[in-house]
Amino acid sequence: MQRRVVFALPALPLSGSVLGYGPWEASSPRPSLDAPEIRIPSGTVVHVRLGRELDAVRNRAGDGFYAVLETAVVVGGRVAVPWGAGFHGYVVSARPGGVLKGHASLVVCLDSFELRGRSYAVATTPHDAAGESQSGRGGGLIGAVRGVGALVGGKPPAHIPAGTVLTFALKDSVWVGRRAI
Repeated sequence: MQRRVVFALPALPLSGSVLGYGPWEASSPRPSLDAPEIRIPSGTVVHVRLGRELDAVRNRAGDGFYAVLETAVVVGGRVAVPWGAGFHGYVVSARPGGVLKGHASLVVCLDSFELRGRSYAVATTPHDAAGESQSGRGGGLIGAVRGVGALVGGKPPAHIPAGTVLTFALKDSVWVGRRAI
């Protein structure tokens, strides 16, 4: 003989609060990905996570890099660019610095992103990773090692470790969707 066990559950209303949104969000609709076209205004802040390490010693102006969007870009309650979208950037300038050269500097910008199989060009404000100044130490060190004929040492150059979240702002507005064609 088989026994049947029946559990009676009270009926739950399928209200907005059960589905993850509620009346407190009525004035701001949930973001949707199906928007046919969205204009991302200039000045919009973009946070990306760097895919590999960059530093002022190994990298030169023009070197490319890849990063992923850390937080979705939302415009008017619609997701314009979802989290995880791929961004491409480049090194604007790389100065290793040194005892006589002063500050080390590494400046990077974003130039495009990929969305639904298409590439969109962007222009962003630069991100500057400055190293520590070594100027001011040069005279004393050179005097101290003049007889030896070599100067070794110094502080680390400007670098950005892999996985670092960088913040940029768009210089110009960007259309994503149908109008971008």
